[in-house]
Amino acid sequence: MPYSKEDHDRIDRLLGAVSGPKARVYHGAVGAGAMASQYLKWRTNQAKPISTDDPVVALKRNVREAFLEARDDDYGLDVYIADPIRNERFLAACARRGLERPPLHLNRLLMNLRKAGEFRDLRSKRLKIEYHDILYASMVAYATVKARTGATVDEVLCDPSLALVFDEEAKSLAPGRDPITYRWALLGARKNPRNARRIDPSQLPELSEHVRLGSKSTFVPSSPAVYLLQAKDATHLYTQAVVRLDEQLELMTSGTLASVLARPHWGFDASELSVYFARLDSPESASSSVTQAAVELFKPRFNLRKAA
Repeated sequence: MPYSKEDHDRIDRLLGAVSGPKARVYHGAVGAGAMASQYLKWRTNQAKPISTDDPVVALKRNVREAFLEARDDDYGLDVYIADPIRNERFLAACARRGLERPPLHLNRLLMNLRKAGEFRDLRSKRLKIEYHDILYASMVAYATVKARTGATVDEVLCDPSLALVFDEEAKSLAPGRDPITYRWALLGARKNPRNARRIDPSQLPELSEHVRLGSKSTFVPSSPAVYLLQAKDATHLYTQAVVRLDEQLELMTSGTLASVLARPHWGFDASELSVYFARLDSPESASSSVTQAAVELFKPRFNLRKAA
């Protein structure tokens, strides 16, 4: 005798259950196969539960913990990317956790965790490195590495092998600094276009004076200035506001800038490099905002014009 609807309701109340929709019941071997097929289709359509052992979650957790283990001072994450000694400590901590991935991947993941806000509660002190006098070297070195490999700024900083090539190029252009200085300059140049207070390029003074780079017979002022390095064919190569123009040009001629620019890839006449400049009122005027305005105006080959 079949159950009535009232009977089903009473049984549901006793068992604390709720009756579902009617389901078709199959019989025999063919029916069993059909029911199995329906069941598998139903399981496929269900939401997959989130595993606490998800490999991506575990990787991010291990990278975060590796950084915190390696961090034996109060400096931030960027320092542990840019400083080769600190970065080795971080990568060693990753290895102790069994993270068998290329250093580029681990360093990029660390950067991405910061961008995702994973370290927003971490208090860090600023690393103060003066690099503005060798900024041109980092820019030309990065452009050279990028021309060979197509690497972005983050990839150069995060890949130890590319970073070493970058270091050697920058050191030849402006000798005498530690690798972290060249890398910090590159990182700073990547950030400054976004952080600098914007100045309308039309407000820049006219670059009415000029000298030949490397000329011994021309007087170069020791005042603050904004300058533009220009090739013989009038290609704009590099621009920057500096505190002392004479020291900047002397440093430029002490390295391999002319020979690097004369390489076949660039092909500029190293004997015909001119510097056009305008004097600024004070050292404070030689700011990154003035540099960025000059970059917008002249669009030089070797300055970063946007996040690279």
